[in-house]
Amino acid sequence: MSMCQTTHAVTFQDRYEYQVWGPVRISDSTGGLLIEYALSCLLQPTASADWGYHLARQYAERYNSRYGTGLIPESAPMVEDIADFWCQYHLGKPLREWLHTS
Repeated sequence: MSMCQTTHAVTFQDRYEYQVWGPVRISDSTGGLLIEYALSCLLQPTASADWGYHLARQYAERYNSRYGTGLIPESAPMVEDIADFWCQYHLGKPLREWLHTS
Protein backbone atom coordinates (compact mmCIF):
# COMPACT_ATOMS: atom_id res chain seq x y z
CA MET A 1 0.00 0.00 0.00
CA SER A 2 1.41 3.37 -0.94
CA MET A 3 1.80 6.23 1.49
CA CYS A 4 -0.88 8.11 -0.47
CA GLN A 5 -3.37 5.27 0.10
CA THR A 6 -2.44 5.13 3.77
CA THR A 7 -2.94 8.87 4.14
CA HIS A 8 -6.35 8.49 2.48
CA ALA A 9 -7.28 5.77 4.99
CA VAL A 10 -6.40 8.10 7.87
CA THR A 11 -8.00 11.24 6.42
CA PHE A 12 -11.15 9.28 5.54
CA GLN A 13 -12.30 9.94 9.11
CA ASP A 14 -10.54 13.21 9.79
CA ARG A 15 -13.50 15.12 11.24
CA TYR A 16 -13.40 16.76 14.64
CA GLU A 17 -15.93 18.42 16.90
CA TYR A 18 -14.65 20.93 19.39
CA GLN A 19 -15.88 20.38 22.93
CA VAL A 20 -15.18 22.36 26.10
CA TRP A 21 -12.25 20.04 26.98
CA GLY A 22 -10.78 20.02 23.48
CA PRO A 23 -11.18 18.48 20.02
CA VAL A 24 -12.94 15.11 19.70
CA ARG A 25 -12.35 12.99 16.61
CA ILE A 26 -15.55 11.69 15.02
CA SER A 27 -15.35 8.20 13.56
CA ASP A 28 -18.12 7.31 11.11
CA SER A 29 -16.88 3.76 10.52
CA THR A 30 -15.58 1.26 13.03
CA GLY A 31 -14.22 -0.81 10.14
CA GLY A 32 -12.33 2.21 8.85
CA LEU A 33 -10.84 2.80 12.28
CA LEU A 34 -9.79 -0.86 12.52
CA ILE A 35 -8.06 -0.57 9.13
CA GLU A 36 -6.32 2.62 10.22
CA TYR A 37 -5.02 0.94 13.40
CA ALA A 38 -3.88 -2.14 11.45
CA LEU A 39 -2.03 0.05 8.95
CA SER A 40 -0.40 1.91 11.82
CA CYS A 41 0.87 -1.44 13.18
CA LEU A 42 2.55 -2.13 9.85
CA LEU A 43 3.86 1.35 9.14
CA GLN A 44 5.11 2.14 12.65
CA PRO A 45 6.83 -1.06 13.77
CA THR A 46 8.37 0.54 16.87
CA ALA A 47 4.87 1.47 18.06
CA SER A 48 3.14 -1.68 16.78
CA ALA A 49 2.46 -3.07 20.27
CA ASP A 50 0.56 0.07 21.20
CA TRP A 51 -1.34 0.16 17.89
CA GLY A 52 -2.05 -3.59 18.19
CA TYR A 53 -3.57 -2.99 21.60
CA HIS A 54 -5.79 -0.22 20.21
CA LEU A 55 -6.77 -2.45 17.29
CA ALA A 56 -7.72 -5.38 19.54
CA ARG A 57 -9.56 -3.15 21.99
CA GLN A 58 -11.56 -1.42 19.25
CA TYR A 59 -12.41 -4.80 17.72
CA ALA A 60 -13.52 -6.45 20.98
CA GLU A 61 -15.18 -3.68 22.98
CA ARG A 62 -18.95 -3.56 22.97
CA TYR A 63 -21.67 -1.59 24.71
CA ASN A 64 -24.66 -2.83 26.65
CA SER A 65 -26.65 -0.62 29.01
CA ARG A 66 -26.47 -3.33 31.65
CA TYR A 67 -22.64 -3.43 31.63
CA GLY A 68 -21.54 -0.18 30.00
CA THR A 69 -18.68 -0.07 27.50
CA GLY A 70 -15.69 -2.39 27.53
CA LEU A 71 -15.08 -6.10 27.58
CA ILE A 72 -18.53 -7.40 28.37
CA PRO A 73 -20.12 -10.82 27.76
CA GLU A 74 -20.92 -9.82 24.15
CA SER A 75 -17.16 -9.29 23.64
CA ALA A 76 -16.32 -12.98 24.21
CA PRO A 77 -16.50 -14.07 20.53
CA MET A 78 -14.18 -11.22 19.49
CA VAL A 79 -11.70 -12.01 22.28
CA GLU A 80 -11.77 -15.63 21.11
CA ASP A 81 -11.03 -14.43 17.54
CA ILE A 82 -8.01 -12.51 18.83
CA ALA A 83 -6.74 -15.47 20.86
CA ASP A 84 -7.28 -17.78 17.87
CA PHE A 85 -5.29 -15.43 15.62
CA TRP A 86 -2.31 -15.43 18.01
CA CYS A 87 -2.48 -19.20 18.54
CA GLN A 88 -2.33 -19.73 14.79
CA TYR A 89 0.46 -17.15 14.43
CA HIS A 90 2.67 -18.40 17.28
CA LEU A 91 1.66 -22.05 17.68
CA GLY A 92 0.65 -22.90 14.13
CA LYS A 93 -2.74 -24.25 15.12
CA PRO A 94 -6.17 -22.86 16.03
CA LEU A 95 -7.10 -22.05 19.62
CA ARG A 96 -9.62 -24.89 19.91
CA GLU A 97 -7.07 -27.40 18.69
CA TRP A 98 -4.48 -26.03 21.08
CA LEU A 99 -6.98 -26.32 23.97
CA HIS A 100 -8.03 -29.80 22.72
CA THR A 101 -11.70 -28.82 22.56
CA SER A 102 -14.26 -29.27 19.84
